[in-house]
This record gives sequence, structure tokens and C-alpha cells, in this order.
Amino acid sequence: AFAFASCEYADTTPEYKAPTTFLLNTPAAVNGTYNLESSDYVVLTCSQPDYGYTAGVSYEVQVCLSEEFKSEVAKDNPEGNYITLKTKYNAAKLNVKAVELAVALKDLKMLENPDMAEEDFPFMTNAFIRLKARLTSNGMGVIESNVIELPSVKVHLAEIPVTIPEQLYF
Repeated sequence: AFAFASCEYADTTPEYKAPTTFLLNTPAAVNGTYNLESSDYVVLTCSQPDYGYTAGVSYEVQVCLSEEFKSEVAKDNPEGNYITLKTKYNAAKLNVKAVELAVALKDLKMLENPDMAEEDFPFMTNAFIRLKARLTSNGMGVIESNVIELPSVKVHLAEIPVTIPEQLYF
């Protein structure tokens, strides 16, 4: 009987590499009208950035009224042109809350046109969306996806709903 043995050690430790591409898919219903008042969610899907191994990824949704994302709207930067939604996602299928998207689009439109009044709602607009991904474990590997356009979005005068706690302690 002959025995064969290998002296080589196969290193199976995953090695991080900075991702270079990250694809946000265009939704199948992109040619329809997204009525955010009568919808619960807008479903987005993407491919996970290639970090060299399967990793836990955190996704953020960024919304803009133009295709060019210049700078984020903030208290110290009211001149920004896009908003990052507060909800973070950990899967490549994102159920984006329609009310959160409506509030962001309403706020962007009101920054663009401060004279808007309640009677100007609802309004139709196109929305540009991209995702920002990063590793969940350490925040490294930040990459932004391509930009997709939703050409027909109906935005109502939306506010983030207030949730009442189940228990109150006095």
C-alpha cells in the first residue's frame, strides 16, 4: 500500500479587498407610477459588493431629485441636494418604507421651492436613488452604487408616523 501526503498548508483565511463595483438593480415596475401614499414599501434589490468573501453588509438608501448627488442635506449644510434615509438594511433585498421615502422627497422639494404650500400636494416627481454599503462589523469598505431613476413618483404631504410606546412609566 502506498500513502500520499501533502506538505502544503492551504490558508483559508478570507482576505479583505476594497470593492470596486456595487450594482443597484432597476425595479421591474420602474415604468409605473409609485404612489407613496397608498404603498407600504418600495422594493429595491442589489448585488453585494465584492469584499473577497461573503460578509455582513449594511445598506443605506440615498434619495435625490437630480441624477447628480452633490452633498448631503444637513443642519450645517442646507444647500445639499440628497438625503440619506434613517433606516439601515442588512440584506440585498430592501423593503424601503414608502412614508420615509415620501418625507425625504417632500423635504427635498421644499428645500428647492420654499414657497410650497399644503395645496401643492400631492405632486409628481422623478426620484433618483442610490445605495451606500459598508461592512457591518467595522464600517470599512464604503462604496456607493449606481444611480437608478424612478421617473414617476406621487408624493403626498407626509410625516414620519409617531409610535406610541406600549408601556409608560411615571
